[in-house]
Amino acid sequence: MLFRHGDGYQDWEKEKKYDGILCAAAPREYPNDLVSVLNNDAKLVIPVGGASQKLNVITKFNNDEIKEILNDLNLKFLGFASYA
Repeated sequence: MLFRHGDGYQDWEKEKKYDGILCAAAPREYPNDLVSVLNNDAKLVIPVGGASQKLNVITKFNNDEIKEILNDLNLKFLGFASYA
């Protein structure tokens, strides 16, 4: 297990691939860079939104196709912060 603290929008090593990513902060929309560093058949679990948030479960498949499931839960996570 690897913990990464930092800006979720940038600085992801493109060569390194992850079997799953769990985000504990909510961007207004999920960063495509996070999806690009997923292994095939891996999942990104991330709260998305501003005042109203939904928990997204995004699965990346072999052909770089993604499937997005939105869970209609009442969530409140801190927002993403960009250090740029």
